[in-house]
Amino acid sequence: MSAVVVDASAGAEIVADTRRGRALARLVPPTAEGWVPEHFYAEVLAVLRRQFLIERVLTETQATAAVGRHLPARVSATTSGGPYARRMWIRRAIAVVLLVVGGAWFFQGIGVIEGSFMSGEALWAMIGVVCVLAGIALMVIRPTRV
Repeated sequence: MSAVVVDASAGAEIVADTRRGRALARLVPPTAEGWVPEHFYAEVLAVLRRQFLIERVLTETQATAAVGRHLPARVSATTSGGPYARRMWIRRAIAVVLLVVGGAWFFQGIGVIEGSFMSGEALWAMIGVVCVLAGIALMVIRPTRV
């Protein structure tokens, strides 16, 4: 199972069954579990209301059908961002550990920090650089998943 985070504008497009909404829906795997902020339902209904009453891009039949599709949607409301937020927290924690340990190993390897078998050994300086680069990569590069 994969988790998909859905925002209100995408949710409104999907339940209104617009061309853009159908394209977005095709990107979501059928077994995916949707994760939305707890105010998602109110925002989607506000968008549908605006499209029906103000912008007149939805007919009454389309708006009613969209609300019917919206209510049983397979999504879990969350304030924490769901499993994606937990994975990001773990990812950042690993990155910080790599940065700290890599920095210590680098400075031991070049002889700035003394008193260890690693002090003055170029191998540990190189291992430290690799750890620091891996930590930076974990912090900067965002995982992409659809």
